[in-house]
Amino acid sequence: NESSSEQHHEDRNEFKCLICFEFLQDPASCGQCQSRFCLNCIRRVARMAGANTLAKCPTCRCEFSTSDIRRDSELRERMQRASSVECQYQGCSAQLSLNQVKSHEESCLFVPLKCRYATFGCDWKGTRQLLADHESTCPLIQVSALVEQFRQTRADHEHSINLLQTRVAASNAMMELHASLIRRLQKRSYHPGDMMDLVYTVTCTPARFISTKDVWRPLTGCRLSRGFLCNVLMFLPLALVVIRVDLAGSRHFLQLYQSESMLVEKNIDALVDLSLVVIIVLVWIAMLTVFIKTGKNSVEWQPTCQSEKLLVKCAAVLSFSIQLAALEYDSQIVSWIAVCICSTFFPTFVITLIETVNGNNRGPAGPTDLWTAGRAVPIILFGLRYSLVAHVTDVVVCLDVAVYHTLLQRYSFTLLNQNFVVKDDCFLNDMPKKYLVGYAFGTLAMTTTTWWFTGTVPTWHYKFPLAFVLLVVVNYMINHLIALGGRIAALIFEEAKAEVLPNQSGVRKVCNLTGCILFTSWALLLVGILVSS
Repeated sequence: NESSSEQHHEDRNEFKCLICFEFLQDPASCGQCQSRFCLNCIRRVARMAGANTLAKCPTCRCEFSTSDIRRDSELRERMQRASSVECQYQGCSAQLSLNQVKSHEESCLFVPLKCRYATFGCDWKGTRQLLADHESTCPLIQVSALVEQFRQTRADHEHSINLLQTRVAASNAMMELHASLIRRLQKRSYHPGDMMDLVYTVTCTPARFISTKDVWRPLTGCRLSRGFLCNVLMFLPLALVVIRVDLAGSRHFLQLYQSESMLVEKNIDALVDLSLVVIIVLVWIAMLTVFIKTGKNSVEWQPTCQSEKLLVKCAAVLSFSIQLAALEYDSQIVSWIAVCICSTFFPTFVITLIETVNGNNRGPAGPTDLWTAGRAVPIILFGLRYSLVAHVTDVVVCLDVAVYHTLLQRYSFTLLNQNFVVKDDCFLNDMPKKYLVGYAFGTLAMTTTTWWFTGTVPTWHYKFPLAFVLLVVVNYMINHLIALGGRIAALIFEEAKAEVLPNQSGVRKVCNLTGCILFTSWALLLVGILVSS
């Protein structure tokens, strides 16, 4: 008899769920093994895995999804044919088929229960059929509303605590990541590749830059480091112009070298071009040398003696000479426009966005932002503005226009709108008034005397108005490109700030479409400057 009961017990075990260990209700499997579970139990396991991961079978550990679950109708029929069992709770004599046991126990009147206020001090124990009578007379029923409110409050607090713990864990992980990155960055030296990586991050992924701004602190944290970045962005287009002219001159030299005769007239132009290229390269080297030797401050010029002040003025003249020589070499006005955009709009956009993120932007972006960002700005823009005027007219007329424009800007500012002048005109701003006035009257007197004695109108009278109007238009364009860069930086900052998660624990959207378009356009303009011919 004992052996038959043990055999009977072992036979019954195959009808039990391996998750809840109760008799199976609607038997099912994971589709990968012979183990059986309640359909609701195995579905619950699949749901707990999440949307992006697959669940694992509790017995065979194979991965499966909800669609892999298979019902076992044969086992369900065997359970129905199996002998009935009596309810396990004392007092209940119900005879049940195996697949009815679980559903019966959920409503059986003889299941032992505790009062729902047991956690608050009620020690009553009894069956389900007596629970309703007890709860009607339970002393704690009088404060049930308060108890339920307390339960709800406790549940809300537990939920809030769990949520805060999750956020704190995410913040700690992010802080640890930032700290490790900062330590790694501080241990190595920086090179131009880091600058380009910073420009890409600021422009294309501003939300990520906001959330990881501490990582870039060595490159953006102080005004001098931002000034160095601004100087790199200002010199880059001009360097590409020099490389372009150098490559073109080298090609002309090879043509000259390979020709049968070096004295033919067509090769004279190539000799002139080659000489011009050599001069441009030498002037470029001289300008960089002057820029580096005049101080380590990347934001402003700090000459300590008269010779250093002269070097600062030479830097502006050298910048003018390089850009004028490049224009005279290939007359690429389109390339000049590309250099203008890359030297005004884009540096303003990048520097303004960095300063806004770091909380250093003290006012709305405007035409004066770029002028104080790096000490390369005045000399590059000086050469950019006056080189075009000298190319369209000539150098003498350009000098005359510069003097008259400076006089109007300094002493008759009301005649020129703020959009038509620039903040820093290099050494012209420091020129004594008597020299400027004397030169202006001397030029006017000389042209008038020439007209009086020759009877012909000097070309100066035609070129000067054209040069003056052109200078004013160039100033207007540069000021508005700078202002536009600042305004777009402010708009992108607002968009990026909305994409950053609370406590800077991450970002909802990495790339910014406008920033990606601007970065791509800047890169294409730089390529155009290099390959235009």
